[in-house]
Amino acid sequence: MKPRHYIIIACLVIVAGLAGVIGWGHSRPVLYDGKTIRDWAMLVAAPDPQVRDQVHAEFKHLGSNALPVLIEMVQERDPAVRTAAWSIAWHLPRSLRRMTLRSLSWTNALEVRVAAARCLAIVGNQATAAVPALEKGLHDPEVRVRLDVAAALGHVGRESLPALMRALQDKDPEVRHAAAFGLGELGLEAQPAIPLLTQALQDQDQQVRASAAYSLTVIQPRRPRRN
Repeated sequence: MKPRHYIIIACLVIVAGLAGVIGWGHSRPVLYDGKTIRDWAMLVAAPDPQVRDQVHAEFKHLGSNALPVLIEMVQERDPAVRTAAWSIAWHLPRSLRRMTLRSLSWTNALEVRVAAARCLAIVGNQATAAVPALEKGLHDPEVRVRLDVAAALGHVGRESLPALMRALQDKDPEVRHAAAFGLGELGLEAQPAIPLLTQALQDQDQQVRASAAYSLTVIQPRRPRRN
């Protein structure tokens, strides 16, 4: 192994370690039933339905107490230094690549944001303080995050209506799509948005039109049948 390769590996490990320390310092872990709130959140999509049920029960119990951690998680981004270190590692000689990658933690901010949004949906109407962070999440570059964030806003309730209505008028069709979907998740409380959703039926984007049409069927009050 060339001396410069040792130097590169050492630098990558140090940089990744510093990134992890910085990330860890963002919040103080508090244990609930033996796990931190973050640990519980990352189990929200576990393959075992019993685990998912337990996660649901935990966040229903925690309620607004979980918000500081979940708000932080739904805005999480991979530290630039860790992402750069991971990218550089892939350019090392094959014999060194595996050893180096094992020393670097996997970048998973996307999964963290998705998990946080799903847990905020569980917290529901106790998560009104998370609405500003969730509104930002409607602009997330990842479609998975946008749709889970929109669903979370819908479960929060009426407090999220202004945010969803603003997003439905955004210049970005992907944001409008998420907003139209979220209004359907909001249900009957989204009735003030009916004019905007009706207008969205003429949107240039097919996904926006489809979500608007579905949401209108959900939130429009049903007229009694005539005999």
